[in-house]
Amino acid sequence: MWTFICDWGCSAPGSHLNSGELFNLDFSKETENFKIDGKLLNYNNIRGFSCSAFCQIEGNGGFIFGGYDGNECLNQIIKIEEIEPHNANLLSPLPFGLKNATALPSLDKQKIWIIGGWDGNKTQKTILEYNIKNQTTKFCHFLPYPLECHAVAFQKINSKGIGFIIGGFDGIGLRSEILIINLNNGNILEEINNVKTFKTKKKIVGYLFCMMEKK
Repeated sequence: MWTFICDWGCSAPGSHLNSGELFNLDFSKETENFKIDGKLLNYNNIRGFSCSAFCQIEGNGGFIFGGYDGNECLNQIIKIEEIEPHNANLLSPLPFGLKNATALPSLDKQKIWIIGGWDGNKTQKTILEYNIKNQTTKFCHFLPYPLECHAVAFQKINSKGIGFIIGGFDGIGLRSEILIINLNNGNILEEINNVKTFKTKKKIVGYLFCMMEKK
């Protein structure tokens, strides 16, 4: 049995949702005949999930940062419990509203790096450090350029302690560079600008996968 949660964004222009859905997948039979059950989750204390950043910490739950409710960027930080996913707990908020950011966990799973985004006025070039235990957020590093709507990935197995930031929008145009981030301290290690993606990418979050390293 596999369980996963979809926290919804927007269903139509101007319609931003604060609900989710819990899916249970039963693979006890043949794959082509698997059973799926869905249950609606209503988070009445949440203003919206659109354009938020998400990071799952194994054994700790899922963390959602910022978002957009149709009127303004949100500064909310939400924790979704693994055991009780119908509970969405509001934590100490971000220092400012933020949408179109991304998030990656530190190697020790004690911190989360919140990368870029838009604060309602301009595209950000900040990397913020969120301390899970203390529920505090502070400035950590600068990106080489402002960035939002980018994709991120990291290798969970045999990790080298690095993550990848690809594509995005810098407030003026689309970016196609690849940035390498140190997951230990949130610092940008390298900018790979001689290996371009085939097409410049915006809003590709969720389509980037980090595969096993080849020996």
